[in-house]
Amino acid sequence: MKTTKQHDADRLKSNDYDPKMALTVADLFFYAAERCNKQSDTEKWLPVPAIVNYTFSCEVYIKALLIKTGTKKEHNLLTLFSQLPDNIQIEIQQSLDCSDSYFREMLENISDSFEEVRYAYEYQSLNVNLKFIQKLSASLKNISHKIIINEFISQTSP
Repeated sequence: MKTTKQHDADRLKSNDYDPKMALTVADLFFYAAERCNKQSDTEKWLPVPAIVNYTFSCEVYIKALLIKTGTKKEHNLLTLFSQLPDNIQIEIQQSLDCSDSYFREMLENISDSFEEVRYAYEYQSLNVNLKFIQKLSASLKNISHKIIINEFISQTSP
């Protein structure tokens, strides 16, 4: 049963989404993850929020790249990643400097982390590779910025 949410009246239609705004939102979650993933004498390491924020930033970076072709309400990173054009998938994988099989295995392993890790208390155990998520998120940040900003520049140049 679908319920009405507070801001539904202000929700944009998906064809009105702005990829630059999606980048901004993804960046905010990326920087939140970076902050949570630090540990010092004055700051505690917060691995669960770090994983959740990194994986959500990955999701939004991918969705920013998919805005023109349309995105669905989907959190699974493998599903979203497979919707990207082949050349972008290859660029992302190559930026991580790992084999195709390792990349696919790690991506499959973290695909549902945004949903699962938020409710970690519901699981006997969760095996999540934080280093891979961090590298993937940074790669998606760089590549999505490059692609979307270059598109924007080429559209606005005379």
